[in-house]
Amino acid sequence: MKAALVAAAVLAAWLSSATPAQAATTTLAPVSMTTTSGVTGSGQPVSNLAVRDQSGTQNTYAKYVEFSPSGSSAYAGYRTYTVPASVPPSSVTGIQVDANYLGPAAAQQTWTWSLYDWATSSWTQIGTNAGAPSWGSWKLLTFSAGGGFVSSTGSIRVRLAANNTSDSADVDYEAVTVTSGSSSDTTPPSTPTGLAVTGTTASSASLSWNASTDNVGVTGYEVLKDGAVAATVTSTSATVTGLAASTSYSFTVKALDAAGNESAASSAVTATTTSGGGGGTMWKPALNSRWQYQLQGDTAFASTGGIDVNICAVPYTGGSCVKPSVFDIDLYVDELVSGNNHTVDTAAVNAIHANGGHAICYVDAGGIENFRPDYQEAVDWDNAHNHQLIGKPYPGFTNESYANINNNVGQRDFMLQRMEKRVTLCEQAGFDAVEFDVVNTYEDGQNTTGWNITAATQLIYNKALAAMAHRHGMSVALKNDISQISDLVGDFDFAINEQCVQYSECGDYSQFTGAGKAVLQVEYTMSSNTNDTASGRCATANGLNFNSIHKNKDATLFSQPYRPCR
Repeated sequence: MKAALVAAAVLAAWLSSATPAQAATTTLAPVSMTTTSGVTGSGQPVSNLAVRDQSGTQNTYAKYVEFSPSGSSAYAGYRTYTVPASVPPSSVTGIQVDANYLGPAAAQQTWTWSLYDWATSSWTQIGTNAGAPSWGSWKLLTFSAGGGFVSSTGSIRVRLAANNTSDSADVDYEAVTVTSGSSSDTTPPSTPTGLAVTGTTASSASLSWNASTDNVGVTGYEVLKDGAVAATVTSTSATVTGLAASTSYSFTVKALDAAGNESAASSAVTATTTSGGGGGTMWKPALNSRWQYQLQGDTAFASTGGIDVNICAVPYTGGSCVKPSVFDIDLYVDELVSGNNHTVDTAAVNAIHANGGHAICYVDAGGIENFRPDYQEAVDWDNAHNHQLIGKPYPGFTNESYANINNNVGQRDFMLQRMEKRVTLCEQAGFDAVEFDVVNTYEDGQNTTGWNITAATQLIYNKALAAMAHRHGMSVALKNDISQISDLVGDFDFAINEQCVQYSECGDYSQFTGAGKAVLQVEYTMSSNTNDTASGRCATANGLNFNSIHKNKDATLFSQPYRPCR
């Protein structure tokens, strides 16, 4: 009897101290993507959906997947997820779907998420984009369902479908978290080791670490920035984007397992982003900034990338010779100087900085130029998409054609991808700001451009460009696009205008100067009117507090002629 009582006491003590069984959660990334109608973005693999790395107004084409209509067919398709062998399909009691969404509001176009019911061979709706702003900021959507959506082989299908063809939608991250029965696994994975910074830009930090171990299996890692989760990945490396230039961040990593156990945080590392441009903070031109506009190189200045960085001229107001402190130059060295079309003009940027000046990187964002190193890429894309990218030649420039920035077959995404590559080169070369040219296609009209671009479409594109420059640590100029100044003055740091004095179109630029933002202005051709003189135009520009210069009457942009108004 005494032995039996002792055994009972031992059993009771063991039961009271044992950890109760708990439900296990497992987060899955999609393993495949199937499109049944419409198209996805060119060069955007399903692996883009495995990491949540877009927030705010970020628009990094290579980080998400664009789902678009094709002709009269709205987008529909599904991603497939696979439950690990350690989780029996019958044990799944709940499913949660998380999707990081950027796109139209539901009132314009409803995007519906559904789960496939293997028993009935039908789709069950679990949620929509209701509550997401129209192309505002990325929105994390979360939908929940029961556990009856796992096949006998452990597959889960998540469907995304649009109700019309009016627009596209971007998804940066889509994950399925399954809750399964109960688990006695309370052992966390080992703490990640070897965390190291492998690279930084003005807006990102790349990290890598050694793999953790677990008694069942590691399912992923959380990357923490200053103590908050910044990314969740399944590999042993990650790039955290959306960072500020010239800023230090502390990073740690935690490992996760299928039972929801979390390791201790790794040792911390510090990553400091680069300045992106010429200084420690984002440079913006002062309200009164004398500038030079030279997009065509001169072999006489080969040592400084074809740019005359010491140019000096007497202004129309008289007095001594004055030099510009701001230079707007092309991203690439003129082919007549470099002998090729792909040398980035770092030499000019360095020389401008050595003189205490600042450099603006000229990028044609709305045209397809046949002399650029990425021209063939555009031709190939145009050919593969029924010639929906390259439009009519730009008036007066036979080597440049209007780009289609609609997005019915992903044109806008393709153009933004091209711009992302060029802006990265601007940043790497040390430029301080970006000028995006040809960003008023909708104003020029379909008869001129070949494309029907709405004002709303132009705003989407231009705002994405401004955000892109800022992500790379550079300020950004609004080039022309006068009719949308009121919508864009808050997104752009200064303005560049051509010939608003000649065409009496300068009035709206008071919104820039009134906000303390510089207007860099250039005039070219004199009319046949004898009262239309350079000094007269300068008087108008100076009265408006513009930083105006006069260049060649044929609109070429060599170093000379050059004369500032003040």
